[in-house]
Amino acid sequence: MKPILILSIILIGRSIGCFAQHQHDTLRWEFGKNDRIDVKKSVITDPLLDFENQQIHTRLYYYDEHSGTGLTFKGSVICTSNHFSKQVDMRAAKFANNSDFSSDTFRRSAEFTQSVFGDDAAFSSCLFRDTANFNRAEFGQGADFSNTVFGGIGYFSDVTLGEATTLSFTQANLPDTIDFSNNTGITSLVNFMDARFDPSKVHLIYLNKTDLSKLHLDYIHFKLLFFDPKDRTHQDSSSDEDKEIVYEGLLHNFQAAGQSDSYEILDVEYRTWLWGKKMGQLKWLPDPRRWWWYYGFRKEWVFFWALFFVGFFSVINYYRLNDLNQNVYQIADIPVLPKLGSEPFSWKRAKTRSCVRVTYSRICPSRSGCCCRIWMERSVTR
Repeated sequence: MKPILILSIILIGRSIGCFAQHQHDTLRWEFGKNDRIDVKKSVITDPLLDFENQQIHTRLYYYDEHSGTGLTFKGSVICTSNHFSKQVDMRAAKFANNSDFSSDTFRRSAEFTQSVFGDDAAFSSCLFRDTANFNRAEFGQGADFSNTVFGGIGYFSDVTLGEATTLSFTQANLPDTIDFSNNTGITSLVNFMDARFDPSKVHLIYLNKTDLSKLHLDYIHFKLLFFDPKDRTHQDSSSDEDKEIVYEGLLHNFQAAGQSDSYEILDVEYRTWLWGKKMGQLKWLPDPRRWWWYYGFRKEWVFFWALFFVGFFSVINYYRLNDLNQNVYQIADIPVLPKLGSEPFSWKRAKTRSCVRVTYSRICPSRSGCCCRIWMERSVTR
C-alpha cells in the first residue's frame, strides 16, 4: 500500500510541475521578447494572445529551417497597431482561430509563406514597406487586405482558399508587382478593381497557370508579366504556350465582362507579340496590319490610306503624264503639255487638262487605251 501511495504522490507532483512549467512558458511568450522560435515550445496555447501598439526593433525569426516548423497558435491572435522595423518571419505558422494584424507597419519583409489561417485573417490598413509574402498560404475563411498599402512586391502564388473564402483588396494600394501565379483552385471572384489606383502607375502582374475566369481586373492599371518575380535574374521563364494561354484567357475574360478598352489594349499587345514571334530576328519590321487599320480597331484608317494613295499616285501622274503619253500609252489625241510656268495661266485650259489627266489615270489600266480614247476625244472637243 505504501509504495503505491508514494508512486501516486510522485506522479501527481510531476504533473503539477509540468503544468506549472507549461503555464509559465506560455505566459512568458510574446512577440518581440522571444525573437527566435524554440521548436520545443512552438505551440502557443493562450486562448487569446493580445499584442498591440508596440515598437519592435529586432528581427523576429519564428521559423525553424531544419524542421520546417513555425509557430502554432491555438487561440485567437490580436496583433494590431504595431510597428516592426525589422523582418518578420512567420513562415509555416498555424492560426487555429481568427488572427488580426490590422494597422500593423512592416518596414522590412513580412513572411507568411505556408501559413495556415483557419479562421478570418485580417490585414486591413496595414503598411508593407517591403515585400509581403503569402505564397502557399491557406485561408480557411476571409482574408481582408482592405485599405492596406503594399510596397514593392506582393506574393500570392499557389494560395489555398476555402469554398466561401474571399480575398478583399477594397481601397488597397496594390503592390508594384503582383505574383498571382499557380492559383487554379480559386472558388470565388478575386476583385482587384476594388483597389485604389494611381492614374500614373501600372501594376505588373504574373498570372502563369492561374484560373483567369475568377479574376476581375483591367488592362489600364495592370500589365502582364512573363517572368517569375521570385527569380531574381528576371529572365523570361514563361514558354510561348504559357503566354498564349494567358493572353487568350485574359482576352476572353475582358470580352465576357464587356471591357472593350482593356480588350483592345491587350489584343494589340498579343498580336504584336505574335508578329515578333513569327518574324524572329526581323521582328523590328512593322506589322502592316497594325498600320493599315490597327488590327481592325481603327477601320476608318482604311479610307485615309485610300485617299493617301489616290493623292500620291495622282501627283505622280501629274508630273509624268507627258512621258506616259509618249512612251507608254501613245494616245495621239492628248496634247503635249508644256512645263509649268512656260505659258500664261488659263482657267479653260487648266479645266480641260485636269479632266483629261484624271480620266486618263483612272480609266486606262491597260496599254490598249481604246475605251478611254473615245471618252477623252469627247472631253477635249466639248
